[in-house]
Amino acid sequence: MRLQFLGDYPDAFKWDALHWMCTRSFARFDSLLIVPMLTPDEPESTHGGSSPDGFPCRPFIKTFLRRLRDERSLRPLSELGTLNEPRFEVIVHPDPLPIGNAFRRYHYWGPVCTQMRADQIVFMDPDNGFETKSQRARKHFRHDEAARVMSAMPESSALVVYQHWRRQRWHEAFSEIADDADYAETVSAVYLKDLALVAMSKNSVTGQRINAVLEDYKRHNPLVGLWSANLL
Repeated sequence: MRLQFLGDYPDAFKWDALHWMCTRSFARFDSLLIVPMLTPDEPESTHGGSSPDGFPCRPFIKTFLRRLRDERSLRPLSELGTLNEPRFEVIVHPDPLPIGNAFRRYHYWGPVCTQMRADQIVFMDPDNGFETKSQRARKHFRHDEAARVMSAMPESSALVVYQHWRRQRWHEAFSEIADDADYAETVSAVYLKDLALVAMSKNSVTGQRINAVLEDYKRHNPLVGLWSANLL
C-alpha cells in the first residue's frame, strides 16, 4: 500500500468487499485486522491513483474513499466498521512507517500476531500481492511470512491478501499461489480484471464460511469473478 493511492479504484473494490465479509451474519467474521504493508510514495510513478468510479461500490464506501483521498492517511481505516450497520471491530497495524526490509520487516509481524481475534478477517495489503518464483521484493507478501501469520491465527479466522494481476490468467496465478501455500487448508479468491483478494483458511470449516461469503459477494456484484481450489 502507498498513501498516494488511497481512495483509488483498487480501494473501491477491496474496502467494499472487506466490509461485506465482516457484515454477513451467516459468516460470523465480525472483526477486521488491517495490515497496510506500507511502502514509500513514488511521486514519479505513472501507475495507480485511478478513479474509484471504475468499480461500482456501495454509496457509503464512495464517501469513505473520498475521505481517504482527502486525508491521505491511514487514520480513517479504523472507522470502516462504523460506516453502516451492522458494525464490526477494526484494528489497524500500529506502525505507521514503511514495512522496510531485513530486520525491520521481520519484526513488523510481531504486532500482527498479538492483535488477532477469533472470527476475524486478517487483511494483508502489499503493493503487488504474493511473491512469485522470480520476484520477492519489498512490495510482495512472502509465503514464509504468510505461514508465520497463519500459525498464530485462530482456527476460526481467515487470511485475505490483496493481489495485483501477474500478467497471466487468473486461474493460473491462483493455482500457483495455492500450490505454494502448503500452510493453508483452503484457498479461494474474488477478482476483477486486474486485481483480486485471495482468501486462505486453516481448516475446511472456516474455508466453507469464507467461500460462502465470497459467493454471496459475487451475487451482489456481477463484475466480480470467483475462484476456489475446492471447485477444481
